[in-house]
Amino acid sequence: MANEFVIYEDQLKDARWLEFRERVISADGGKCIVCGSDKNLNAHHDHYNKGKQAWEYRLTEVVTLCRRCHETHHKMQETAEELLLHTVRRLKFDWEMIFALVEVACTSINHEHSRYKTAYRERLKRVSGFREKGQKP
Repeated sequence: MANEFVIYEDQLKDARWLEFRERVISADGGKCIVCGSDKNLNAHHDHYNKGKQAWEYRLTEVVTLCRRCHETHHKMQETAEELLLHTVRRLKFDWEMIFALVEVACTSINHEHSRYKTAYRERLKRVSGFREKGQKP
């Protein structure tokens, strides 16, 4: 890890990020792992670790998404978080109701989420070299 932290926007201009981003996109065949588009591609971190620079992740932690799928992914995440916060505030920590509403929210976005989950799983298998039982190299 780097000794000096650089703000994220500046990290995305760094030659090390640009090279890593190209490796991520190449690992995904130059296409969005969700819809298969080869236009407007972004390298998306599935999580962040405090103190790590954008290029200091493994290929299995960053995936290729087109701009549309990237925005959709973040909107789904924000919507779920906003619903939970709103519920907590309105219901004054009525946890049974909160869990029920979270379940409804998760169910309503489940179809879209399952597309991402399936795409991530398939991509992880491909990048890590995972093979199903009986599958030849």
